[in-house]
Amino acid sequence: MSSPLGSARAAANIVAICALGATAGSGVMVVGAGREALVAGYGTTLLMLAWLTAAVSVTFAGMQIPAGWLVDRWGPRRVAYLGAFGSLIFYTTAMAAPSLELALVVRILAGVTMALGFVSGSVLVRSLGMPAWVQGLFGGVALGSGGVAFLVLPALGTTPLGWRSPWLFVVVIAAIAVLALLSVPATAPQPKAPGGVTQPTILSARLFALAGAHTATFGLGVVLSNWLAVQLIRDGGIEVGWADLISALLLIVTAVSRPLGGYLFDRTHDLRVVIVAPLLAGAVTLVALSLPWGVAWALVIAIAFGVFSGMPFAPSFESARRLVPHAPGLAIGIVNGLANAVILAGAPLYIVMIEAGQGSLALWLMAGLWALAAAAVVVTKDRH
Repeated sequence: MSSPLGSARAAANIVAICALGATAGSGVMVVGAGREALVAGYGTTLLMLAWLTAAVSVTFAGMQIPAGWLVDRWGPRRVAYLGAFGSLIFYTTAMAAPSLELALVVRILAGVTMALGFVSGSVLVRSLGMPAWVQGLFGGVALGSGGVAFLVLPALGTTPLGWRSPWLFVVVIAAIAVLALLSVPATAPQPKAPGGVTQPTILSARLFALAGAHTATFGLGVVLSNWLAVQLIRDGGIEVGWADLISALLLIVTAVSRPLGGYLFDRTHDLRVVIVAPLLAGAVTLVALSLPWGVAWALVIAIAFGVFSGMPFAPSFESARRLVPHAPGLAIGIVNGLANAVILAGAPLYIVMIEAGQGSLALWLMAGLWALAAAAVVVTKDRH
């Protein structure tokens, strides 16, 4: 029997999966990446633009668990179509006029469809029989698409596209997802338990341990990447250009290391290797980042942190789905929902601590949470 990766259809399936992740990832980041064009086009301020990011973040985080429930009930492909097509329609609508009110409504609604696309894309990996490295690639592209946005949108914003360029960026990716999904075979919803048979429980200490690992590496990683440059400038005395480069490299390396974590999980199936060890090593790098030892030091440590931060992504998702085989979408929603909730709370708290001169303490606290997450994975057990 041929490998599920050994055909053009399999390649198209991977494109669809990655485009779903990129629609969500870029959708979260495009406001920051295209901020100059949006400020000029909308005639507003950066503070007001922050509401556009907050709007999509709240609905994206809040819809993770409902999206998982829907994926289990309808099947991932059907929900993926809904997410991709909805994002395509909403962001196309945003290009109709430079109205901040219209953009705010679009972002609220798009957070819902982006969540549908992200959760369904993750579950499609399992439904189509793909290996864990594809799960890592999905996560890497989702994160990396935001980095691409920061590279191309400042230049696109100076063209006649202007304020429309951030929305067009997401529209193009969502359109790719819609087209690529045409090749994805039908996926069945999760079967219901026969009458009189009770489904196994979903919540468990092990699931929350996996959610904690993902929250530490992804959630706190996003919190760190948002404001690390500010801390490096203020506490480390590093120039703005170098600080921005270090923050960008952290994201890029994290994106690249996600498929690596999936590959190692495929080979070892050992969470001590792909989750516990990276969590403990990452805790050490967080402490190291608090030391003001210059550009070279911060650059090397940020790259190391990116490697350790990305590796647990695919193993956490794959393990969560295997732990709850009767409700994989809901399991993913719980794991990713907790991480996104921490991003919402943690990002403003981190900058407040930096402003108060407590940025190093914030890094030490994050390191402690990484170590606790590692301990939770060690002491909890899979259900058999």
